[in-house]
Order: sequence, then C-alpha cells, then structure tokens
Amino acid sequence: MASHGLPSLATLRLGASTGMPGTNADGERPVKAPRVEPPAPPAAPPVAPPPPAEPPMLLLTHLPRDVISKIVTQAALDARKAEVPASAICAWMKRFCTSAHVQGVPCDDYWYKLALAAFGVDPDAVAEPPPKWMRNNTKRSLSWREFFGSVCDAFFARPTNLPFIKENFKSVFIYNSTQRELDTGLGALSSTCSTVIQTKRNLPSFTEAIAVLKADWDLAMRGKRSALFSWTYWPLMGLLLLRGAEPFTYDKYAALDHEVYVAIMATKGDALSAPERLSTDEAIRRIADAVARGANVSFTYKSVEPRWRPFLTLTAAVEANNPEIIKWLLDHGARAGLGLWGLEIDMRRQYEYVRQLITKTVYDVDEWQVDFKTTEELMGEAVSFFENAKDKDQNLFLMGMDILNTALEHMEENGFESHYGENYSDTDRAVMKGFIYSGWKSIFDEYYQDA
Repeated sequence: MASHGLPSLATLRLGASTGMPGTNADGERPVKAPRVEPPAPPAAPPVAPPPPAEPPMLLLTHLPRDVISKIVTQAALDARKAEVPASAICAWMKRFCTSAHVQGVPCDDYWYKLALAAFGVDPDAVAEPPPKWMRNNTKRSLSWREFFGSVCDAFFARPTNLPFIKENFKSVFIYNSTQRELDTGLGALSSTCSTVIQTKRNLPSFTEAIAVLKADWDLAMRGKRSALFSWTYWPLMGLLLLRGAEPFTYDKYAALDHEVYVAIMATKGDALSAPERLSTDEAIRRIADAVARGANVSFTYKSVEPRWRPFLTLTAAVEANNPEIIKWLLDHGARAGLGLWGLEIDMRRQYEYVRQLITKTVYDVDEWQVDFKTTEELMGEAVSFFENAKDKDQNLFLMGMDILNTALEHMEENGFESHYGENYSDTDRAVMKGFIYSGWKSIFDEYYQDA
C-alpha cells in the first residue's frame, strides 16, 4: 500500500521561495502599506430651519358677529377697486358663505345686505325690513340673499349682460354720484325697459310704452305682482333705488336746465327767449342756483313747448356774447364734447356751436367782447366737433369744413390776416382779428386733409 507522507525536503533549495502565503523571497512578511481612506463625501448643504408653524385658521365660530360684518363690509369696499366689482363681490360672497357653511356657521342674510356696498349702496341708509318692491312674481318678499343673487344674475346670467351694462348703464359703476346722476341712471334703465315693452307688445309709440312702464312701476312699488320683475335688468333698478334714485325725473330736470337758457338769454334782452331783461350778475346768480339744484352746466333746453329742444349752454352764452357768463360756464366745467344725449344728437349740437362761434368771432367780430384766453378755450371746444365728425358723420364734417372755409375767405378778404402774429392785447380789437384768423386757420389746416 503506498504511503502518503509529507513531500521530501531534499528537493527544496535554500533561498527559494517557500510559496507560503504572505511571505517574500526571504520568507519575511512584507510591511503592510498604510490604509488610504476614501475621500469624504462633500458636506451636505446646511438645512434651513423649519418655517414657523402657521397660525391656526381663524374660525368664524370664534368671531363676534359684528367683526364678521366688518369683514364683509371691507370685502365689498375692496371689490369696488376691481376691474369688474360685480364679479369680485359675487365670487367672494360665494366662497365666504361656503366656508361659513363648512364651519357650521349659517351665512347671515344681513351679510348680503352689507355686500351690496360693492355697488354703492349704503347699508345704514336702507331701513329694515327690505322695501316692498324687493320681491318677484312668485315670492312676496325676497331676502337680502335672494336680492343679492338676482343682482349677480343681472350681470352674469348671460355673457352679453355685462358688456351691455357697461355700455348703457354706466351710473351703476359710479359710487359718488350726485342725485341727478342717480336719477338719470334710473331714467336710462327705464328708457331701455320702455323700448323692450314697446317691442314685445307691438305698441305704436314710445309714449304708450312709458305709460305701461309707469303702471307696472306703481304695482312694483306697492309690492304687487308686476311684469317689471321679469325684466333682466330690474335688479339694477333696485340697486339705484336703494341708493336714493328717483324715477321719471326727465321733465323735472329738463325744466331746470331750461332755467339756465332763459337766464343766459335774458342778458341779451331777447324777448322771444326770456320774459325779462337781467343784469349779468343776476343771470349768473340764477344759473348758479339752478346748477346747485341739479341743472346741467353743459347742456340746456332751448324750449319746453311743443317739445324739448336740447342745446349747449356754451352755444347760448356765445350767442348772447356775454364774456362773464361764458367764463363762469367754462370755469364750472361746461363743455361742447360728446356724452350728453347720444352720438347723433351730440354732434348736431356741436355743429350748432361751431356755426354760432364762427358767426360771432368772424362776421360779428367788432362786437365780440371775449378776451384772448377765453376765445382760445372756446375754439378748443370747437375742435371736438371736427375730431368726432370726421370719423362718425362725414356729411356733417364736410358741412363744418365748408362754413369754416367760407369764414377764412371772408377773413382774408377783410384783412384779418394782416394782424397775424402780432403781440396780442385784449384792448386791441384789430389784433384780436389776427388771433381769431390764426386759430380758425390752424383748425382748418389740421383737418383739411380729411375733408
């Protein structure tokens, strides 16, 4: 049997590697290399301290009712600054009352009354309970919540509502309104409603439609069922009523405006226009009194019978050739611009103004009593006619340019231009002619290319 012993040592040579692990040729263990540590990872960025804990949400259940009322009132006042105040307050009240409901707090009906401040309503000036007219044809009395909702619907129930309101019922967006502005705003709504009545009932005249409106209005004010409640913009009428507007005041203000015309023409001694002759001081006193009672400083009415005839106060004052009254009117905001009766009527009134001013400053220049500065202001008002008519009524524009061209030819034939460019003096009427010529010529030159 073969033996299995250790291998013979004879075959080993001195100095040869033993082949033992961990030794060198001399049989020595090598010196261990120093351990190289891997590079430390980059330091982590400093951790920001946690933000302070948000304060717990203020629950309506923790607030007194008067504090909540102040919150709603402030939201309504802030909504006035929004591009569309109605959109701002309607959305805010919806969110607010939804949040209140979630917290178990019923949305008080009074809060909706406070929210109407966004539309210029003073809640403190509106008595409780709601007025009799605040109802509809199915419910005898609306809550403030229901009325507020109807106002929001008037603005947003149809996409066309808001643009129509902005274009036709601007008084709804004016917060510091005069009594006349409120009444005129309600009158604009009434006029539109009358047009709807005339169309729907196929009435032969607008006068008959107004009579129907007045009958419906009377029912509404007494809290009775009225067709008026079904009109889309009835809630806007309600808003103006809450702000103190009075209905059907057209004749009242037209008569008041007519007082201004009579006072102006009375200084001229025109028996056809005024029953008496007045001094300038007395006329200005009467004009100021009429304006304080609501007369419009820019337009008046030339006659009240057989029909109202609109007229610019500046046209009347120029016709009367009264420099003190002209200056008083200009100083108190009288203008010959647009925005008085509507585009077509406005431009015709402007045309009358231009004709009257040309007559007095060109053909009756020797009697013209107005100083240079005021004359320049009056000519500036004439520019608005040419500016508006050139785009909106070409025929009227050409008529204006024609009378101005004829006036320039008259001035050139009579030597007005010989004084052109001289130093102006209110006491030198010859120089006034040069001033007037230069003013009208500059207007003609500016608009001639459009003629």
